[in-house]
Amino acid sequence: MTDTYRESGRELIDRWKAAGPAVDAQRWAELSRLTDEDARRATLDLFALWRPPALDDFGAELVEQQRVFRLRRVGSTARP
Repeated sequence: MTDTYRESGRELIDRWKAAGPAVDAQRWAELSRLTDEDARRATLDLFALWRPPALDDFGAELVEQQRVFRLRRVGSTARP
């Protein structure tokens, strides 16, 4: 892993740490306003998307993101 790549991973984690509380608050605010009909419609929309298109990387970006988080977590616990 290059230093540049490692630094970009740290920056990503730092941005998530800063944005996380605001995103969480927004999520809870939106959920509190959700009606039963809105929830039903959203659920049906999600179920309609379950099958990926023919050309899909099946969430490769998410896998890479989780790898960066894991490496950062392991690296931070290895330090004194």
